[in-house]
Amino acid sequence: MSDEIAKVIQLFQEDPQAARKQEMHIGWEAMFLHYGQTLTDPVAAESLRAAIAMMDLLLDGSCATDLISEDQRNQLRGIMHIGLSAADEFQS
Repeated sequence: MSDEIAKVIQLFQEDPQAARKQEMHIGWEAMFLHYGQTLTDPVAAESLRAAIAMMDLLLDGSCATDLISEDQRNQLRGIMHIGLSAADEFQS
């Protein structure tokens, strides 16, 4: 198989991380729908961005006061920031 064909095949293979990210986006949207909102609404998406910014500050404070480790903070931050990409995806 040529290198060019291999590259084309790779483009069409499913990316497991992309599929997982999409599942998480659907989960974030489901939470908003549960409360009668949607991330397709710019106001709701901006509220999510504000809430995540506040949670970032709480995580930094928790880390600074040794309530959680830097690794724990980074793991939690990674999970929360999927919400930011969900807001962006539903806005586009």
